[in-house]
Amino acid sequence: MSEREPVYLDVDAFIARLGEEEALQLAGTGLRDHLVIDRDRMVAQLIHADGVIDGYVRARYPRRFAIIPDVLKGIAHDIARYRLRTAGGQQSAMSEIVKQQNDEALKLLRDIADGRLALDSNDDGAVDANAANKVHGVTHPSRMDDTLEGWL
Repeated sequence: MSEREPVYLDVDAFIARLGEEEALQLAGTGLRDHLVIDRDRMVAQLIHADGVIDGYVRARYPRRFAIIPDVLKGIAHDIARYRLRTAGGQQSAMSEIVKQQNDEALKLLRDIADGRLALDSNDDGAVDANAANKVHGVTHPSRMDDTLEGWL
């Protein structure tokens, strides 16, 4: 088992979303009639998805979420599923659907990073409506105080 556990979506939730049959197709190991799911392989892809999500989201939401927003769980699922499917070199109509879902997940991440999509980061059910309108900046200290010294 991996030393680290995925943050946004755990293996059991990932398998539940995929369904047992697809999970075996993507990460099954063993004899054809006795396949078992390679959980470590899934964990590796889910941890990779965590890194991708963090790369987009952490600048806007630096603290960990008390409860993971459903949209991030979906994004983790789509990224990990795409990576598992493409690792096997499988090409099918399903592969194209999975690729589109991955592309849409990455677009959502860009929308989050750019402030077009706000997440509930406080676990209070409220989304900060002004999250996209906030601007952070740094200015140099004023030199005017030194210039007017003695005149005030």
